[in-house]
Amino acid sequence: MMMAPPHIHALLAAYTEVSGLPVRMSAMREWALGEIHARGFGPEDVRAVVSAIRKKIARGEGGWTEASANFSNAMGDPDKFEERALLLRQQAERRKGSAPRLQTPRTDAAGVTRLDDEPLSEAKAIEMAAALNGLARDLSKGARVR
Repeated sequence: MMMAPPHIHALLAAYTEVSGLPVRMSAMREWALGEIHARGFGPEDVRAVVSAIRKKIARGEGGWTEASANFSNAMGDPDKFEERALLLRQQAERRKGSAPRLQTPRTDAAGVTRLDDEPLSEAKAIEMAAALNGLARDLSKGARVR
């Protein structure tokens, strides 16, 4: 067994846990995992990427075969791994959603007005909803909106 740092072994352990393939550390795997770690990815990212690949295989998506989960394909190219992990992080953020933000104008000392995002309070959201409902009601009655 190679004498890789513990964080590298943690990445390999995450891979073997999700893939079910009991691969051993090698110089090339240590290099790839070192690159992945240096780019800020951890065991949770490895689990997410390999799980996503396994799901694509299970669904029979075109181009995804059992070989796609092999270490050399799933992890061996740090650039591809980075792209997959970043996409999965973005998807997770979109699923979580964020609180609606209200853009409010602010004028700085130089007299420049900018729109700043601030969290939308419940009272302001209710006020905006009431105004929109009123507008919709007026439109449905055929009133002209100016």
